[in-house]
Amino acid sequence: MENVYAAPQSDVVEVAQGGVSGFERFSTWYVLLLAIVTLGLYIPYWLYSRTKVLNVQSEDQISSGFVWATLLLYVLALCASIASAAAGPEVSELVLVESGASLIANVFMIVWVFKFRNRLQKLIAPLQLKTNPVLTFFLQAFYMQYKVNEAIDKQG
Repeated sequence: MENVYAAPQSDVVEVAQGGVSGFERFSTWYVLLLAIVTLGLYIPYWLYSRTKVLNVQSEDQISSGFVWATLLLYVLALCASIASAAAGPEVSELVLVESGASLIANVFMIVWVFKFRNRLQKLIAPLQLKTNPVLTFFLQAFYMQYKVNEAIDKQG
């Protein structure tokens, strides 16, 4: 007869830390296509969704406050851009606000990509893979997806 007051027994399964096991392979060409079709809106989504996966795999997580602040800045810059386009070029103050908001949002996005790169680099270092900072700066999410795919292929 089984003791109903005893602690339940279960097998302990360790989750593999490190590597890129949490990422799914997704074609870099599809990332480019989705970025074009969505007029660039896919890139913040890509960063957000992959950061969630990376934070599970990495001990050094990217702060959710930073992520949400960057997304908020991106949305504000997008709204300012739409308002500026709707008002026309004669409203120079709105153009100035839109330019400033876009600049700040883009700087935050670049910082986010480099935070992502640094954590990804730690995960793929055992596979003897490296990320290039210049390519990261210019190609951002496309290059990061390429490196994730390369790590998945090498990890097997």
